[in-house]
Amino acid sequence: MDIIVGFVESPSTVFVNGGKGRDFTSVSFGDSLGTVYGLAVRDFNKDGIPDIAAGRSDAPSVLYFGRIASEKQK
Repeated sequence: MDIIVGFVESPSTVFVNGGKGRDFTSVSFGDSLGTVYGLAVRDFNKDGIPDIAAGRSDAPSVLYFGRIASEKQK
């Protein structure tokens, strides 16, 4: 399971599970503006990979387009 966290005045972060349960790699997206009040996961660009939208106050919303895991991460 992966974990997505939205912050106050800090980039949002996705903690990607390495597949063994306890190993996570963090990927930050966005900037340090505003407060994240909502997160949505959906395939926005229809490439078959989940993407993330972060809705924020006092700053524009941010999209993170998912990537295919490398063979090493599978």
